[in-house]
Amino acid sequence: MIFCRTRRTVVRSFEEKDLETVYEWIRSPQILAPGAPARYSMEQYREMFARDGFQKGVRKRYVIELETGAIVGEVSHFDFFQGAAVPAVYEIGILIGEMSARGKGIATEVQCALVDTLFTATDANRIQAFTHVENPAEQRALEKCDMTREGRLRQMVRVDDTFRDWFAYSILRREWEKSPAYLPTAPWRKQAE
Repeated sequence: MIFCRTRRTVVRSFEEKDLETVYEWIRSPQILAPGAPARYSMEQYREMFARDGFQKGVRKRYVIELETGAIVGEVSHFDFFQGAAVPAVYEIGILIGEMSARGKGIATEVQCALVDTLFTATDANRIQAFTHVENPAEQRALEKCDMTREGRLRQMVRVDDTFRDWFAYSILRREWEKSPAYLPTAPWRKQAE
């Protein structure tokens, strides 16, 4: 299933052939924060995929595929309050695992498309994302999607024996409706041929 498209990518459901590549990314200290522990084995990862294809749990996960067919990362979203009777809040996350794909604007394209799709297809009032303070590339990507840095979350994540600070970002529905980043002519959109 295709979740959304950008100018250069298709964001689609996981397939079994994607599992080993993405698993290597989430285990790599060069890709995730140094010392970030792998939370599960490859066998557990396969079992999680077999249960629901990463589509029926709390967090929905997709791969980022280039027009060439190569996968370069994964993206996810979840309903922060899990269906509670409050305005919907979604959290998004991204991992560009293919090192050669970093620094090319793919994270910006995909996250803008994800925000746009969630506001279009759901009753979301707020979409939020978090990134560690040592990740200026992701901070720029979120800001290009017109997300607002709301603050610093002190010592939010423990990596090795050190607690690390993260930044919180969000965009509200009323901001998305007026943002030039989401116009039909926005540079991340795939234009009709």
